[in-house]
Amino acid sequence: MRGSVQLFDDRIRVEAQLFDATTGKRLWAHRYQRPRAELLKIQSVLMEAIVAALALQLSESERARLVRPATTSPRAYELYLRASQLDEDPVTMDEAERLYREAVGLDPWLAIAYTNLGNIRFRRQDADAAEKLYRKALEIDARQPEAQYNLGYVTLERGDPEGSIPLFLGAIQSDPKFADAYFNLAMAYEQVGDSQKARPHWKNYIQLEPTGTWTEIAKRHL
Repeated sequence: MRGSVQLFDDRIRVEAQLFDATTGKRLWAHRYQRPRAELLKIQSVLMEAIVAALALQLSESERARLVRPATTSPRAYELYLRASQLDEDPVTMDEAERLYREAVGLDPWLAIAYTNLGNIRFRRQDADAAEKLYRKALEIDARQPEAQYNLGYVTLERGDPEGSIPLFLGAIQSDPKFADAYFNLAMAYEQVGDSQKARPHWKNYIQLEPTGTWTEIAKRHL
């Protein structure tokens, strides 16, 4: 999925596109324009549209979790959206961090903001701070796949593959299409000497990412 968010004085515009990971073909695209006051409604509208476009079969609890707004504070969500456009560029990372911190100051329960703050600290080689932020996110939302995966990755990088395994498993349980979680789960099993358990996860990664960054590495383990 690719998208962009533009904030205007009295309106917000969201553009979203879905692509087939195997072929690169665009499957769906839509542009939403709403009054800025309806900012919180856009998330649920967008996720419902994606579910329909992919013909996903979800339970009521899964659907409810997917479309549930990340926050009830329009200002916190606006700050989060602005930060998410800036947090991967080293030039704008400081501003992204400032915006995320302002967002959680308004809504301390905005779990995804803590996760993204953790990502910024990890990119800056501050794994201790990143770990604390990922754990904070999971205190708020124990099933958030991004926080589970990222904490698992930090744990694996620190030389504790056994400790990373339940975190990667949790990320996959929350998001069964989380390709990178399968890859690193397989890597963790290999590092604890259990290639048999690793094997299906290498296969899952390849199935989800047939031309992915780590596909050739995964194939060499089969």
